[in-house]
Amino acid sequence: MSSENLEEHKYSVELSWDSQNKGTLNSDYSRNYSIGKGQREVILGSNGKTFGGPDVKYDPEMLLLAGLTSCYHLSYIYLLNRNKIDLISYEDNSTLTLVKNKFTFEITQANLYPKIKIASENDLEEAKKLIPVAKKVCFVGQSLKIPYYVEPEITTN
Repeated sequence: MSSENLEEHKYSVELSWDSQNKGTLNSDYSRNYSIGKGQREVILGSNGKTFGGPDVKYDPEMLLLAGLTSCYHLSYIYLLNRNKIDLISYEDNSTLTLVKNKFTFEITQANLYPKIKIASENDLEEAKKLIPVAKKVCFVGQSLKIPYYVEPEITTN
């Protein structure tokens, strides 16, 4: 921790591999795992279809996107609250782009598409101004090396 930092927070998770079909790594090996910590709900994961998984559990790419999407969401609603703007609803159907290069795969960008409904039309312009501010506040997004874009739809009651 550098002398500039005032606080440091550490986070941890526990990953457990589903050992069915263990042994020689071939196309039959289990890709299933669970992630949890303490009393939190367990997240069941596996490879996505791209990498031979069942495509019914959360894969690492989706978990990365979920971290970004939820951090942006929490940053934005924090700013709405600080500015006394009443939020009615917030939904996002975000995407992440994975590209196969010559030797490997690379995540190249993420797109967030929040659908935001606020209570008062009088707050609409201020709510729009908070979109780029939330990008600066979202430390998960600031920590990623990929660009991410936010294309909101903001409506009123």
